Amino acid sequence: MNITNFKEQPYFDSLPRYALPALQSAFDKAETNGFSALAIYNGLCRDLGEVGIEKPKQQVFNAWLDGIHKKTVVRPSGARIIDEEEAKPLCAEVDMASGPDQGAEAVMRIDDGKPFFTPVFPADDIGDQYRKILETATRKAHELRDAAIDDIVDDIHDEARKVAQQIVAAVLRDLLAEMERAA
Repeated sequence: MNITNFKEQPYFDSLPRYALPALQSAFDKAETNGFSALAIYNGLCRDLGEVGIEKPKQQVFNAWLDGIHKKTVVRPSGARIIDEEEAKPLCAEVDMASGPDQGAEAVMRIDDGKPFFTPVFPADDIGDQYRKILETATRKAHELRDAAIDDIVDDIHDEARKVAQQIVAAVLRDLLAEMERAA
């Protein structure tokens, strides 16, 4: 190899085959536009970290993501994994005890696009996590608002009663003073 002719291979082209499930999953998530770029990046970094591969720089990842959205980057090693609704049986499992002629039930084995080496892609649960947090925060905010409004109404009511008592007392004093002068 001649050092003057050295050309560094792009990050995503230089990854080993065992990183393909992570890349395919991230590619599929990016292609559906259902996840934020940060969620996809965090999921990819975690998945790559699980198999001991250094994460890509954010700038390199963003360029790859732009390529996916512009359709200039193809899915790593293979076609998109199909959903179970679109799936046709890929193989049939046969119970060897009953034998193949006993009418074995076909079992679909469809990859759901998640990497095999991590239990959950973080972007999958982000919607539910944020929804639960938002619902809890909203409920607490409404409870605090209602409590604050009740306190304010009670304070206003007490203040209005005190002012009304002061006004009535002042009017009665003036009336009493006028009656004494007239008598």
